[in-house]
Amino acid sequence: MNSRVPETVILILVFVGIVSGRYVQDVGKFSSSLCGKWRKGRVMGGEQTKYGEFPWITSIQSTGGQHFCAGFMISSRYVISAAHCFSKKYNLHVEYQGNNVNLDSMMVAVNRVKLSNNSDPSKIIAVNKLTLHPNYDDTLNNDIAILELQKEIELNDELNPICLPKMENEDEGSGDVTVAGWGYRHCDSVTTSNELHKITVQLWTADACKNAYKNENYVFNRKDYVCAGSDGKDISKGDSGGPLMHLNSDGRMSAIGIVSSGKFMCSDKVPGIYTKVNITF
Repeated sequence: MNSRVPETVILILVFVGIVSGRYVQDVGKFSSSLCGKWRKGRVMGGEQTKYGEFPWITSIQSTGGQHFCAGFMISSRYVISAAHCFSKKYNLHVEYQGNNVNLDSMMVAVNRVKLSNNSDPSKIIAVNKLTLHPNYDDTLNNDIAILELQKEIELNDELNPICLPKMENEDEGSGDVTVAGWGYRHCDSVTTSNELHKITVQLWTADACKNAYKNENYVFNRKDYVCAGSDGKDISKGDSGGPLMHLNSDGRMSAIGIVSSGKFMCSDKVPGIYTKVNITF
């Protein structure tokens, strides 16, 4: 049953200029009875996921079928990803008109575990509009993008959006979180994975994260980022744009972060960096 779109979803869309506060019907369908439901069941050091385990995760691809970033559904019509996925500096898999992505050169694959499963064309959806955060820059501050799909996704028990956190700040620096993606699985990998993998990692405190990066040439702003990682487990190339997922007390998943950047735990013992969802706006 569809219900009122949550405040967090509306504020993200309003902030990046997609909808006005008075026209929230443009957001698409949102089902509070479905959001964040998952099936319990390889990012670096991770394990393969089950079909339907994280049904909100999408693969963003070139029209030739090349996966380049992940995303996640927040309603039947909108997908969140990372802004750097659509920058010439970081992505050469799509075509550009000036500095803007040619939307005809990309598509969104939903309800996938294996990228090679292209048997159902209804699971490939074109992008109608792409909006980057107005204050995004190539230092990866404000690293968030919203994709408006050309057609709405039919929500059901096997295909549903993830929940978003409430407006108040989440506790920092404690607890396990989950990240999933098709990125490189090992430090010596040269291609992305064909199958969706997941890992469980630890949140880091702000001080611990800053100390880990103190010798790195990296612009770090705690208002934009949350850090997470564990020894030998971290995000990698191809995981960008996917959700950092927190298991709520009601058994549902919320996206508290967006995969943004990191040193991938291979040469440096530093955590992954995620755009923090609940204070992006």
